[in-house]
Amino acid sequence: MQTVMLPKQLFRHFLSSIFQARSRQKLLVLAAFGLAISSFSLITLQGVMGGLQRNLILRSKAVLGHGHFIVDHLSLDQAVQLQDYFNAQNVPARLEYEIELLARSGAALVPVVAHGIGWKESMQPQILNGHRRGLVIPYDLAMKLKVGEGEQINLIAPGVVDSLLGDTLRMISLSVSGLVASDVPEVDALHVWPPIESIWNLIKLKKYNRLGLFDLSANFNLEKFQHTGPEFARGLRYISWEEQNSALMYALRLETTVMAFLFASMTILISLCIVAGVHIYLDKIKVDLTALWILGASERTIQKLYRNFFGVFGPIFIVLGMVLGLLFLKILDSSSLEIMPAVFVERKIPIHYGPWAVIIGLTLPCLIYLLLVSWSLLQFKKLNFLEYLRSVGR
Repeated sequence: MQTVMLPKQLFRHFLSSIFQARSRQKLLVLAAFGLAISSFSLITLQGVMGGLQRNLILRSKAVLGHGHFIVDHLSLDQAVQLQDYFNAQNVPARLEYEIELLARSGAALVPVVAHGIGWKESMQPQILNGHRRGLVIPYDLAMKLKVGEGEQINLIAPGVVDSLLGDTLRMISLSVSGLVASDVPEVDALHVWPPIESIWNLIKLKKYNRLGLFDLSANFNLEKFQHTGPEFARGLRYISWEEQNSALMYALRLETTVMAFLFASMTILISLCIVAGVHIYLDKIKVDLTALWILGASERTIQKLYRNFFGVFGPIFIVLGMVLGLLFLKILDSSSLEIMPAVFVERKIPIHYGPWAVIIGLTLPCLIYLLLVSWSLLQFKKLNFLEYLRSVGR
């Protein structure tokens, strides 16, 4: 009479046959390690890349603002009134006149973006704190022009000419009062900060053309402003930092996508190795599965047990790798170790990730694993225990 094994006995026997055999343990340990390392590497990649990119964006926003309004058609009094309105709403705002100029010192001639600002303490950009009134330029630009503090620079306006002097380009001469470093290459190579009065003298007009807004994390709502702000300012065009730097944002997204693709390719290779291991593992446990069939387990029950085991095995170790990755990122973020050499801006590796990073780190390895393992299970269903038993007996 054939003995029928209960589900608990069947599962216990199945697990014991897996974990008590050393040759089989090695296959599963390697597969588990590969699955865990795939999700671990994906979340670590996204955390580090996200931190580096976020810090670059925050440094740029600290200098250029989170966004700005175009106010060139407003009168001077209206522009000041709008600035006071935002400051009263606890939204740091600063008026300036931005203009593209040419900076010349000796034989050196380079294009610059000049931000003419008032030199009040409360209106200064953070990068200018501690500098006296005058022309402030970045170190990188100073090296191109070969100038230092106290030396003269000519600022030329290519689009503004004096017809009385035969269409001569307007030019002002300013003394460099300070050198700064924003650690943003796009800023340090182009931008300068002269007093607003010098720009007014250059363009022969007394007005502002933009109002920069800073620290908009919780205080500014553009739609609300269009309904509750000063009436003369409700139709102003607002340009966010992301819109103004769309090319940089596209490059950063492309960088993240390429890195994620490379790590996804690594995950596919790991999964292929796992599937190869599953085939080898299946060949090794054919005798055990056939023994279960002889003891009374149906082919459907064995297939279901096999499917459930590998359906749970992969996701468990993928989640484990994700948990280890999050713990690693947390330790890396809290330890504040200066890993990078002094030549780099980021001495410590910054960490930043969102819900999407976790979702991608879990979903991508799971999808690849389940897809390839499903194919392996289809091969398993073709196993005929009776034919295999006859082949063993020959």
